[in-house]
Amino acid sequence: MSNYNQRYIAFKFAYLGWYYNGLVTQGNKTQLPTVEETIFFALKKAKLIDHERNCNFSRCGRTDKGVTAIGQVMALNVRSNKPFNEDSEEKWSEIKYIDILNKLLPKTIRILAWCSDLPSDFSARFSCQKRHYKYLFFKDSPNVQLNIEKMSKAASYFIGKHDFRNFCKLDTSKQITNFTRIITRSEINKYNTAEENDSLYVFDLEGTAFLWHQVRSMIAVLFLVGQDLEKPEIIKTLLDTSKTSQKPIYNIAHDLPLILYDCHFQNLNWNYGEETFSQSLYKNIYDLWHTAKIQNTIIDLLLKNIQNNKIPNNIITKKVIIKDGTGVNQSLTKYVQIENRKKENNYKNAKNK
Repeated sequence: MSNYNQRYIAFKFAYLGWYYNGLVTQGNKTQLPTVEETIFFALKKAKLIDHERNCNFSRCGRTDKGVTAIGQVMALNVRSNKPFNEDSEEKWSEIKYIDILNKLLPKTIRILAWCSDLPSDFSARFSCQKRHYKYLFFKDSPNVQLNIEKMSKAASYFIGKHDFRNFCKLDTSKQITNFTRIITRSEINKYNTAEENDSLYVFDLEGTAFLWHQVRSMIAVLFLVGQDLEKPEIIKTLLDTSKTSQKPIYNIAHDLPLILYDCHFQNLNWNYGEETFSQSLYKNIYDLWHTAKIQNTIIDLLLKNIQNNKIPNNIITKKVIIKDGTGVNQSLTKYVQIENRKKENNYKNAKNK
C-alpha cells in the first residue's frame, strides 16, 4: 500500500438488513455477519485498505440487526491510481471501485456510487444534514385495522425540535445527556403499488439525527393511536418531559419494516459508474426482486387456499391485539394506558439541553 497513493472518498451503499447482524462490527462473534465486517473484508481483499483501524473511516447512520438501508454513506481513505505528483502530465484512470467491490460483495450488499470531492474535514456522520427513514406497514391485518387519519394527526406532533427521551432506548455505552432532536418531516402516506386494494402504508420520517431505537419507538406509539388504544395527544404528553420525565415501559416496533432511505449531504457529486455497471447493478437487484416475488406469490397462493377452505382470518379472542410491525402482532390480556404504566429509571440524570 505504501507504493500507492491514497484518496479520501465516500461510498453510497445499500444492504438488506434481515441478512445481517446490524451495520456495525461488534468485536465479538455473532450468528450473522455485520454489514461493515463484510465490506471491510472486500476492501482488504481488493487491497484498497490495509486495515479498518487506519483508514479514517466514518459512517452516516448506525442501523440495528434486521434494519435495511438503501442510501447509507461511509467515508474512508482508499488506494488510488492518482499520481503522487499532482503536476504530472501522465495519463491515468482511477480504480473502478464500484465494479471491483460489488464483484467481491454478496448481492445483499451493493455499492451504488462514490464521491471524491470531499472536504478535508468531511465526516459521513457529522457532515450529514438530514436522514430519511421509512417504516412500512399494512393498514389492515387479522384483528387489527388502523385509523390512518388519527395516526397522521399524531405523527404531525413530532415535527419540530423536541426532547425524545421517551422515544428511544438508552445506550449505556455512551453518556448521552442531550435527547433533543429536530424532525423536519413526519407523515403517514399510502405506499403506491401495482396491486389493487393494497393496504400498504409508509411512515416517512426526516430529521437531522436520531437516537437509538427512536424511529421504532415512534411508530410503536403511532400504532397504538391507530388502534384507538391511545389518543393522538399521547405524543404531546410523551414529548413534554415536564409532564413525563421518565419513559413509560412499552415495546418498540419490529425491525424488518424499517429502512434508512437516504442521507442528505451538501454539494456531494456522486459518481454512479459506467453504463455497463448500472446494467449489472440492475440485473443483480432485479434477481433479488424476482426471487422474493416468486416466494411471495407462493405464500399468497397458500393464503388464498386457506381462505377458500373458509378458515377464519379474524380469530375470535378476548385478548387485546397490539400492532407491532409483524404479521403476527402481540396479544395482551389487558391493555394499560401508556401514562399509567411503570416507568424506566434510566433517564433520571438526563439533562435538558
